[in-house]
Amino acid sequence: MLSTKEYKIMSFNIQSCRDYVTRAFTPLTAARAINELKPDIVGLNEVRGLPFLETTDPSWFDQIKELSKLTNLPYCYFGVAINLKGPYGNAILSKFPLKNVKTIPIPDPIVKDEDAYYESRCIISCDIEELHIFVTHLGLAKSEQRNGINLLKELIKKTEGPTILMGDFNMTPDNSLIQEIKELLFDTVSVFKKPLLSFPSINPRIKIDYIFTSRDIKVIEANIPEIIASDHFPYYTIIKINK
Repeated sequence: MLSTKEYKIMSFNIQSCRDYVTRAFTPLTAARAINELKPDIVGLNEVRGLPFLETTDPSWFDQIKELSKLTNLPYCYFGVAINLKGPYGNAILSKFPLKNVKTIPIPDPIVKDEDAYYESRCIISCDIEELHIFVTHLGLAKSEQRNGINLLKELIKKTEGPTILMGDFNMTPDNSLIQEIKELLFDTVSVFKKPLLSFPSINPRIKIDYIFTSRDIKVIEANIPEIIASDHFPYYTIIKINK
């Protein structure tokens, strides 16, 4: 007999825990948004850690540790993409233990000749329950985006079993690079009841946040609720695994 298990997956660019309304750096606003949606697994972008040197900058603190406490999601991992005043990158929060977790750097472009902000990026890869999870935040320059998509395609093709890819891709759905991912994975936007935007969270203009699933996963629901916490709306999907 088949048994079924459901998971609520959430992707959220937290803008380094900056409250988009008050502009204060605090874990409370992002935590409230997460708690409102009650996810099982959360992929986070723009996460900061403890500063390397003493500073009065309030944006540098152990953000993933604070969010883990405030959301009662005890298992967490911080994947560092770049070191600024402190470590900066992506993270995962989970109800369930993380296995085989690692940070995979996205190669920087050899030539940086575009009129765009360049920043080293990364992918978190881990196993949670029967799921394989990828969390990423792709760059603004076209060359950065191409490098990220090429690496993601390689990883997806090597991964067996139920797979989730989520994050801020900095690309709109009409971008040809997004189409390359959609050739490999299911875009959960397909189950939206109406077209939804994700950025910015006040007067949103575009959709640049995504959750993709492998085709052996049943997507029951997906939504971008209009919760104003960071500059991005959170994005969630409810999935079912047959086993």
